[in-house]
Amino acid sequence: MNLRLQYLLLTILILALTPFIGLWIAKFSVLKISLLLAVISGIFFLKFADYPILLALGFSLPHNMPLPLIWAMPTYFIILSLCIAHKIVCLSTQRDKSFKFGKNISIWIFLFFGWVFFRYLQDPALPRLFASSDVGVTGFKSFFGYFACLVYILFLPILIDTKERFIKFLRWMAIFALFFISVLSIGSLTSSYELANIYQSIGFTPNYIPGSTLRFVALPNYGFLLISLIFLRDELRLRKVHILFMMGFGVTALVLGSNRTTILQLFAFIILILMLRGKIIALYASLVIFVSILSVFYYVGENYTLPTKYQFVRVLSIASPKVSRETDAMSNIHWRLMRWERALEDIKENPVLGVGYGGMEGIFRLLSYTRIDEDMKIEMDLATGSSHNTLISGARALGIPAVVLFLAVWYVQVYYHFKKYRNKEIRDDYYHYASWLLPILLSLLISMQASYDLNSIRLWFFVGISELLKKFYFRDKTQSKMQFTGSDELNIV
Repeated sequence: MNLRLQYLLLTILILALTPFIGLWIAKFSVLKISLLLAVISGIFFLKFADYPILLALGFSLPHNMPLPLIWAMPTYFIILSLCIAHKIVCLSTQRDKSFKFGKNISIWIFLFFGWVFFRYLQDPALPRLFASSDVGVTGFKSFFGYFACLVYILFLPILIDTKERFIKFLRWMAIFALFFISVLSIGSLTSSYELANIYQSIGFTPNYIPGSTLRFVALPNYGFLLISLIFLRDELRLRKVHILFMMGFGVTALVLGSNRTTILQLFAFIILILMLRGKIIALYASLVIFVSILSVFYYVGENYTLPTKYQFVRVLSIASPKVSRETDAMSNIHWRLMRWERALEDIKENPVLGVGYGGMEGIFRLLSYTRIDEDMKIEMDLATGSSHNTLISGARALGIPAVVLFLAVWYVQVYYHFKKYRNKEIRDDYYHYASWLLPILLSLLISMQASYDLNSIRLWFFVGISELLKKFYFRDKTQSKMQFTGSDELNIV
């Protein structure tokens, strides 16, 4: 069948189902929508199996799928699993004996996830479907998050096996980021409770405060990604119009999302990448711009009464204490501090193995007839590993050795790309990739302090990219050696 005809038939199918999708959204039928998306995605996978596009879609979707075994299953893992299944079938038919699984992956990654598996065996957790009715937070989903990250790291170099596919993957990540920024920005300008429920029903969870506009925590991540990809303009073959769109949508996402940690991370990334690439004039200009922005934020926030019903006003709280007090920005700081203090108590009592995930037996039965207080919220967040600090959450759940191994993983990635950045022999091919990824890895240290937990794919995503670039480097180096050896043999003959 002609490829264009296949796309046409698929488009007709989606358009025919559109009225039903609209009805299900209106009725908030999340399960039916999820099953429909799963069927359409399955057909698309089996027919087209374009890994870069599909993986870019999976990592861009902020959805979580409501599956029976794991409620809120990460969408990226479902798409990743289907891609892996398709790739395994292809490899089995090709019978490629030269294929080696996990080749060139850092040993520290295996040591870290080995410790996670060891810690899981100390206190195994099963899905709630197999647990008793009085069980509290099982902790299975938290451990499953580590498993999903490991699968991603191991199989990304297999699915994205050429630099051309890697570039295509990044381009589609930018395209999907632009699309979702457009979708979520509409909701960020309204305070409609009904619209908030619609977004909630289809997986886009907003931060809703009665009387205020919606705020989507996923927006700043899209903005950071778009702006960071601008620094790969030559590799991605970006034109000026593309750069303007990416910059405009990226800044919009950062403002509407108003995540101060991500904004600081972006500042750090830009300063670092300009330093590494020797753009001295651009570096000083960026510093002047950043200081000017903070000064304007401080002056406006401290001297004007702003309509705090617009949640994006909280972006000024990065420099203005007054705006921080008048919005929910200050309460977010207290929210984190209470969880960190409670988690540190558990770390002192169990420094080596940690306390694991899960607990609070009977909590869901209790919630059926009483309201949860603040102390119970803290305990529930800690039971799921949601303390919003990478090192504290990891040490509490898995012990200090897990944090040490994780820092070793991070150091190895940073050191490797720093060496490639300093190596003049590979400056043409890998200089831009190394000088792009190295500032991202370093700037993520900021987000680790206030945003991500240890099993977050947002952290391990760039570790996977790092391992992928390592694979490309080793393969190109091996091929160049083989060509050099072959030319020597010809000269000898």
